[in-house]
This record gives sequence, structure tokens and C-alpha cells, in this order.
Amino acid sequence: TERLVRPDNEPPLRYDALSYTWGDRDHAFTFICNGGQELQIHKNLHDALPYLARRRSSLPIWIDALCINQADEAEKAEQIGLMHHVYRQADMVCIWLGPRRLGQVMPELHALRRAGEERDPAEFGLPGGADPAWAALDELANKKWFCRLWVVQE
Repeated sequence: TERLVRPDNEPPLRYDALSYTWGDRDHAFTFICNGGQELQIHKNLHDALPYLARRRSSLPIWIDALCINQADEAEKAEQIGLMHHVYRQADMVCIWLGPRRLGQVMPELHALRRAGEERDPAEFGLPGGADPAWAALDELANKKWFCRLWVVQE
């Protein structure tokens, strides 16, 4: 098996990792790295960055579009083979599903879970088919992230 390792005299590098979909490749944004290098990123990552900046962790975050040289096909091929290790060795994997309504979705999902735990859901108010809770669940379940082959290794 392969492992990401550091020299014996250095402690293991701690980091978080981001799991997300690249999204629409027609809408690119310029991202300026600390060293001044400009990289093109897709809209979905552009939308995620402000949320990532507010996370509680102070660890660096590994993001494939920024950490893998996208212009070097040989490097990309090599790094893709190591991505399962990158995600497995991360302290935490952050999943970005997108900005739309997720703050409103989570209370509805919790209400569905609570109702589903009751013996007779109809008696305890399991929502009918037109209830916004079902739309919230449908929106979450249909996020592109859940349809990606990469999800298993991430």
C-alpha cells in the first residue's frame, strides 16, 4: 500500500481536505495564491472559499484544484492515484454541496428524522408530499456531489 510520509525527523503534516464538484467549467475565476501566482478556479470552488475561511479549524486545507498542478498532465495522473491517501490522512474532510438554501434545509431534515423515529409518523406530523421538508430533502439528495465516483475514496 502507498502512504504519504514525511522524513523521520519531521512530525506528520496535519491538514483538512475539501471534497466538492468542480461544477461548470465555463465560469472560471482567478485565484491569487500567497506567492502571487494566478490560478483559474471554477465557480463552485470560488463559492466555497468564503465558507472555508470561516471554518473553525486552523489547519491548512488541501484542495485539488489548488494543490495539484492542473497544467501538468503527468503530475495530475500521479496525484489522482494518491488522492485516496490524501483524503484518508486528512484530519477532517469538508464537503461542499453548494451555497443554495442549505441553512434552511438542515432544520427541515432534522424535523423529518425526528418524525421518522416516532412509532406512527402520521400521528406525530410526518409531512405530506407538498410539505417544504420534502423539497429540502430532495434538494440535498440531488446535489451533484452525491453522484460523483470520487465520493467513495474521499
